[in-house]
Amino acid sequence: MIRRWRDDSGAGLIGLAWGVLAFWMFLLLAVQLAMAVHTRTTTTGLGYEATRQAALGGGTPQAIAAADRWLEDRAGDLVTERRWSRAGDSVVLEVVIRPPTVLPASLVRWPATSSRRFTVHSETGLP
Repeated sequence: MIRRWRDDSGAGLIGLAWGVLAFWMFLLLAVQLAMAVHTRTTTTGLGYEATRQAALGGGTPQAIAAADRWLEDRAGDLVTERRWSRAGDSVVLEVVIRPPTVLPASLVRWPATSSRRFTVHSETGLP
């Protein structure tokens, strides 16, 4: 025989509290993932455009410096590290991305940074 409490008052409050906690945790996770995807997409576009500008400038040190300033103005703190190089007739940019987080650093278990590499061929040939 199942023994029941005579008074069930307050039992719904505990379930509600756990439900609200689970909702907020999933909401924070969704916001964190959306910010990471947005950061990666934005920096991919900016990195490709900066590399394209450097390649259109002939891949000269002046063109690379101008493209680097352009990238720094637009990317801000999202790009933590930039490495420019030339490979044959191409300009290569490698960036390290650090997406912003809404979660405390102790809860973030995935890599805090990721890297991207952009290569654009210069049609005019590099000097």
